[in-house]
Amino acid sequence: QLSLVGTNITSGNIDVQGGLLSLEVVTTTSGTGNITFESGAISGFYANTVSAAGNTTVGGLTWPMIYKGNNIIGSGCTGATVVGAPIVLEGNVTVEAVITNAGNLTTATLLTLNGPITQSGGSFSIDKTGVDTLFLGSSSSTYSGGLLIQQGNVSLSGNNALSPNSVTTLGASGTNGVLDLNGFSTTAAGLATDPSSS
Repeated sequence: QLSLVGTNITSGNIDVQGGLLSLEVVTTTSGTGNITFESGAISGFYANTVSAAGNTTVGGLTWPMIYKGNNIIGSGCTGATVVGAPIVLEGNVTVEAVITNAGNLTTATLLTLNGPITQSGGSFSIDKTGVDTLFLGSSSSTYSGGLLIQQGNVSLSGNNALSPNSVTTLGASGTNGVLDLNGFSTTAAGLATDPSSS
């Protein structure tokens, strides 16, 4: 695991070949660059929170994050974490908490992805697992491989925060997933339930 805490990254690219890269608290990106997570690499975020203005993140993570596939995107803390960076899927990803003490996980363990989620080179999906809550905030997401909410909650933090090109499926074998519109409206390619869910 490599943890960047309060680090200002000003130029260049980061290529995560494997393991966990944890971007924490007031770590910032500026200038131009991107962060690429190769197949199987894990991205963790810890206590990145919204500013007083409510429209930027204290962490200031603005570089595009590219996921090559079989990646995990997750919160590393039991509180609220907000990430504003654009996400580009070049493979399927799983969203789940990455804290080591899983016994502390609740629906109050919050990860907010406020950047648009797009795709490149194919049609790719997001698989939400674990009992924690994922908030989606961007109205510009376009990925088409589907959103599977196996477990826990996916909640909207703005209008049109689901990709209009993806079917959202609730539940998986023995588990239930929850989609909470949270008072917002959105368009999706479809809504389904897994017949094997509990």
